[in-house]
Amino acid sequence: MSQYHIISSQKCTWCHKAMDTLDAHNIDYTVSYLDTKPWLKTLMLKAELYTVPQIFDAEGDLVGTFQQLEAALTNVHS
Repeated sequence: MSQYHIISSQKCTWCHKAMDTLDAHNIDYTVSYLDTKPWLKTLMLKAELYTVPQIFDAEGDLVGTFQQLEAALTNVHS
């Protein structure tokens, strides 16, 4: 099971940074792209999430953006 799930856009620099960060920590994740699953944008708007990446942990809790992921990983790995 993946530890994180990322809602992303294929051309999103911050999304790629989030994936690179998880790769660097050898943390498993899955990605859903708004480009191929446009219905996700509808869900994001209803949840008042307006930017990507939006990162969720394995329990389905919102971690947030790349910066919030970095902060969460810093707290866990320090």
